Amino acid sequence: MLMKNKTFTFVYPLILICIQGFSQSMQVYNFTSLYPDEQKMQFVLPNTHSFQVIAQKNDTLSDNSLLKGFTNFCMYIADSGSSIKGKLAINHTTNNEGTTLFNLDLVPVSTKFLWQSTYSAPIDYSNLQGVNNLASGGITSWGTLVVSEKENLPSADNNGDGYYDTGWFVEVDAQTQIPLRKLFKMGRAPHENIVFKNDKKTCYFGADDGLNGYIYKFVADTNQKLSTGKLYVLKLTGLPHTASSGTWELLNTASPVQCNTIGSAAQAAGATNFNQVGSVAISPLDNKIYFASKSSGRIFRFRDNGNSVDQFNLFVESASYPLTHSTGIENALWGFGHEHIAFDNAGNLWVMQNAGKYYLWVVEPTHTLLSPKVKLFAIAPINAKLKGISFTPDNRFMFMTIHEPSPSNTANQIDETGKIIHFNRSTILAIARKEAFLPTHVSDVYSLQDKIQVYPNPVQQMLYVSELNQITQLQNIYIIDIQGKVIAHYNSIPKTDLHVIDVKNLGSGLYRIVLQGERIYSTSFVKE
Repeated sequence: MLMKNKTFTFVYPLILICIQGFSQSMQVYNFTSLYPDEQKMQFVLPNTHSFQVIAQKNDTLSDNSLLKGFTNFCMYIADSGSSIKGKLAINHTTNNEGTTLFNLDLVPVSTKFLWQSTYSAPIDYSNLQGVNNLASGGITSWGTLVVSEKENLPSADNNGDGYYDTGWFVEVDAQTQIPLRKLFKMGRAPHENIVFKNDKKTCYFGADDGLNGYIYKFVADTNQKLSTGKLYVLKLTGLPHTASSGTWELLNTASPVQCNTIGSAAQAAGATNFNQVGSVAISPLDNKIYFASKSSGRIFRFRDNGNSVDQFNLFVESASYPLTHSTGIENALWGFGHEHIAFDNAGNLWVMQNAGKYYLWVVEPTHTLLSPKVKLFAIAPINAKLKGISFTPDNRFMFMTIHEPSPSNTANQIDETGKIIHFNRSTILAIARKEAFLPTHVSDVYSLQDKIQVYPNPVQQMLYVSELNQITQLQNIYIIDIQGKVIAHYNSIPKTDLHVIDVKNLGSGLYRIVLQGERIYSTSFVKE
């Protein structure tokens, strides 16, 4: 058996500690607040962050169709939990324009890691009588996509089944891109997003409606089967700003007529009206349900106990908050019109505001009304709105869309590909700290210490990589120099425990080896 160079015993822990610390600093939520400025032609981010354009309106897709505009919902769907390979679902909030689905891979390109679209095409909803005015949506805990139609007025019933043709949640198989069913038993309403518990049965959503802005809960009869179940609406014991508890009132959805008119049924049940529910989210820290009331600008939260809720309270008030930015502290008005909210997996709540101001806020987990912890992350380009938000599982990349900016916007901005970008049409973005785009710093090495071994270090001729069978879905091995340039790429990797790489022709110096599998593993080595 080959003996490992003892020098590696001393070099490796130091490298590991440095990489782990740097890896933690690369989370997208690590930033200093912006100054609360007015909208300009530029898309404004912290100077520690950058963006890559995935696509813009009228770009050609893989099926030779053109990407539609009015981008809204923007959901990253990880392949087997991967932060480097997945799908991106984009809804278009216009008549009959539906959803576009992208296949994305994070791959090395020259001196960077960039997102590459390997396939893109619209989803065909014709087997379900089509869709209309898609808004947001969500991902089930078993991986299917649910998109939401934002409809309130009656529509046609062309197939004569008693249900209006549009105005529903629609479940889609994200892998095959086949629409599965309209979820009639969840009721018809002006839907925004939907969030799912890990029990594979329970989900929560709201109605973006000033008259019937209710919070709903649906519990499926069978795990992973959303076609039948019980629908409830939230009724507080008092007014939203004073009540601390409430009950779930069961709604009758036995007939198509009852499903078509759940707003009226919720009103008759005494449901609490929250004046346009913009979005709902479940905290990964306390498992409470959070939601935004667009008209009031407030964010509420509660704990669900099954038939009742408690700990109902106000998480964010529409007030002024001190923002600590790079040159000082500025009070900023929270305002109203907060539409899309989402948690990253560290428990930060990201809040998109689309009225008055067009900001992307971040509320930290330790925030309270008496001790506020609020930051400003982004400002939309002039006449544009920020829509849809989701994250890779490792918290490094965030995906969102810029919704219909001014066509006359001529300001130049450079994205991570080096392309000159004009934010003059709907745009789909990947956003991260600048370091996250650099292959020299791409690493998920917390498991590398116990699994993969790279030796000897320093090395003269042959570099050995052991325990490769510990990496599932191993696709590529890269050698990267200190400037970040990919100088060697191996993609036909034998399925053996030990892999040998000839490095004798490398110049002396520090290099990084990157192993791309279900995660990206990385460590450094020295060539003598």
